[in-house]
Amino acid sequence: MTNNPVLFFLFLVLLSCKEVEEPGTLQIPEDGIEIGSQVWMKKNLEAKAFKNGEEIFHASNQAEWEKAYIDKIPAWSYYDDLEENGQLYGLIYNYYAIVDPRGLAPRDWKIPTVSDWNMLFNFHGGTPNAGRMLKSDQYWIYNTGTNSSGFTALPGGERYIGGFFRSKGLIASFWTSSIEKNGDIVTIGISDISEDSKIYLSTSNSAYFSPSQELPGFYLRCIRE
Repeated sequence: MTNNPVLFFLFLVLLSCKEVEEPGTLQIPEDGIEIGSQVWMKKNLEAKAFKNGEEIFHASNQAEWEKAYIDKIPAWSYYDDLEENGQLYGLIYNYYAIVDPRGLAPRDWKIPTVSDWNMLFNFHGGTPNAGRMLKSDQYWIYNTGTNSSGFTALPGGERYIGGFFRSKGLIASFWTSSIEKNGDIVTIGISDISEDSKIYLSTSNSAYFSPSQELPGFYLRCIRE
């Protein structure tokens, strides 16, 4: 071993770097959970600002939520406009917050695509079986999940453009970043309506909603880039 203290210090630095950057090691952030080859956030997003620090408009009542839609303003809200619901379920975002170029997902995270979700479902046996394993083991009205995945999908419901809420306790609804050819954004739903904990894909103006109720409010669960 060298007696030169400078060289010895450099040796220790290089050794520590090698340990941190061991190839093939998946680094799991504190707010993430590893599921198969993916890392998902443990909770629904609660960001009140874009990635650049600019604040997102808080639609604190029905009129503000509807006006944000009409004026195409990115916005977030709590379910029933109650902060305690936000602490449990996360924030509801409108369509314009999701597609805003300033970026809603925090650094090193992204809004998942349909392919990302399908990978998650397939890791748990496909859509007929995955719902029960992804759902939390509490808060669902009828068919509670096992949450064996650790994903903890909570039934936070959803919000329409008119500002009213529905389906808390029955549905976990999430945005994706996938856009169809006709411009519709694809959303993900995990339902409590049937015993098989149905998972379904929909576009924001067809499967759940009539054309007059397009572009509603859903939650966002980010995935590691």
